[in-house]
Amino acid sequence: MKYCKSCRRFVAQEKDICSFCGSSEFKALSFAENDSEAVTGTCLPGEEIIFNSRVFRVRKTIGLGGYGVILEVEEDSCREIFAMKVPLTFEHYFGAGSNYSIRELESSEKSIKDEIEVLEKIDTDRIINVHSRGEAVCIINKSKKTFPAILMELAVCTLRDIILLEASGKIEISLAEKLEMASQIVSTIADLHRAGIIHRDIALENIFVVNRGGEIKYVMADFGTSREGIRKSTEKTTGVIGRDKYLDPLRFDKRYRRDPRVDIFTAGIVITEIFIGNLWDNIIFEPLYDIDFEREFLKSYAAGQIDGRLVKFISKALKTDISKRYKDASEMKKKLENTISRIIRSAGVRKFVRTVDLIYNIPFPPEIDSPEKDSFIHFENHKKISLDINLRTVIVFRNGKINNVSLKQTPFFRTYCEGNNVYIVPDRKRLEKEFRFFRRKKFSGDRGILYFTGKLKIESRSIVLDTITGGQD
Repeated sequence: MKYCKSCRRFVAQEKDICSFCGSSEFKALSFAENDSEAVTGTCLPGEEIIFNSRVFRVRKTIGLGGYGVILEVEEDSCREIFAMKVPLTFEHYFGAGSNYSIRELESSEKSIKDEIEVLEKIDTDRIINVHSRGEAVCIINKSKKTFPAILMELAVCTLRDIILLEASGKIEISLAEKLEMASQIVSTIADLHRAGIIHRDIALENIFVVNRGGEIKYVMADFGTSREGIRKSTEKTTGVIGRDKYLDPLRFDKRYRRDPRVDIFTAGIVITEIFIGNLWDNIIFEPLYDIDFEREFLKSYAAGQIDGRLVKFISKALKTDISKRYKDASEMKKKLENTISRIIRSAGVRKFVRTVDLIYNIPFPPEIDSPEKDSFIHFENHKKISLDINLRTVIVFRNGKINNVSLKQTPFFRTYCEGNNVYIVPDRKRLEKEFRFFRRKKFSGDRGILYFTGKLKIESRSIVLDTITGGQD
């Protein structure tokens, strides 16, 4: 993953040009020395795990918590790299000096089994991709050991890594990127709640940054403490689980331990940290259950750094009176969308003019009667685009509104735009009429294909989102 120095957004590692602003000025990101809470797991590389008849070898430990271990593993046959979540049992046997009690090991295995059960009920692409889940086998002290495991996509980092990078002053994340983070997080919670699942452990470290098809996405993971929202009357009330710095004080009340609104409160804290670019407990050293987070942090400290419209949005999620919070995540999502819309409407607009070199490929002689088809190109600030005379080319823009397009140096095509798409269409009548005047010596030919060039001028505009403090409705 790269950080664009121009628009201050994140771009997939394989991209040479920023998808948002067209800049090629990037900063390489490193998270190795980012966090004092470094992974202390010591699982030895090279250990073999058999999972669903496939062999995986451990490369390193990338995460270690109270309920499990995250390993980076490589499949033997295809050399593809994944993340694998296993219980503390694995670290207990293979980690140097890692000894856990029987109770801790049993609790860890139960947590992963619970997570597998929850994952089977979730159907959304907003969470970490799970490739398979079930029983894994490992040879420990010449005896076969089985334990539950989850094979997942390998994330770039966590959202906590990114926020700590900003807190250290190494990067400054744009408001546009932070709005995207908040939007994806709230949308994920809405998807989970629609499926009847309460996450119960929403935190920056449980939101992972992944590369999905060349786009950076923020997805949720770690469902070991998640539960269905409606508790059966015969089931005992679960205990208080979660990180102290994100724990809704109402979770100490048995009535609310499975209330979806506890996720809404936690999301409010996470979103506050995103917009201030720091961990809140790095600023105020008080336990969460001893303060009113809305009054004593959001409105007293964070309000000076966050757009007033966002403060109002977050504030409702953090009410100590649960009846005054958003009634569900869908309402929270709708409110955030409206807030983002107001911010965008009040933001500035920057004009972009791009000139793209076109290379036309014309069969010689031209196939005038060929059926016209569409060829789609997703524009990533291309410098050159190759066109086939027999195709209508659709250039799809993801960012910025197209105002005007024009063609230069060619009489054979016409162009127009609709929304964020640019269309380039061969002018067949002009070709048929004027082709007889051309001589082959004017072109460089190869196997009956003539090549010539043109230029496409694209005028567009992009919303400029800079930090606005004290904004009003």
